[in-house]
Amino acid sequence: MSSSSASSKTMLKASKDGPYALSLSLSPAPALALALALALALALALALALALALALALALALALALALALALALALALALALALALALALALALALALALALALALALALALALALALALALALALALALALVLALALALDCGIPDLGVQMLRRLRRLYQKGTPETLRGTWQLRL
Repeated sequence: MSSSSASSKTMLKASKDGPYALSLSLSPAPALALALALALALALALALALALALALALALALALALALALALALALALALALALALALALALALALALALALALALALALALALALALALALALALALALALVLALALALDCGIPDLGVQMLRRLRRLYQKGTPETLRGTWQLRL
């Protein structure tokens, strides 16, 4: 090959590695173009690696945003559940307080009814005691000191006979 016909030449020459070694000799312009092409390929590879790293970072950021959105949704659901539980507990406490107030009102009404019944019983006992005192005073005033004993004897006789006809004229007092 001649040096004028090609810019690069391949020569076989003896060297210390062997009797014939292939030697590629290039002219400076194609070597510079090859180095530039290699540098551009390396820059392209670096740009692709950077783009891949950026895509990976974007995917991680999107995954993080999705995780944060899910955490926010979970926190909102938990807050809603807590609010519902609090509202239910408040409603239950209100119902219990209302039931206790109703039970207290019923207990007060029952106590009032019992107090009224006791007052009526005391009034009846007082009226009966007054009637007994009046009957005793009338018996003493009529000169019949043993009227109470006679009344008890007549009641016993009436109870033993048990007929309604015997009740006629039993309690008439003759002065």
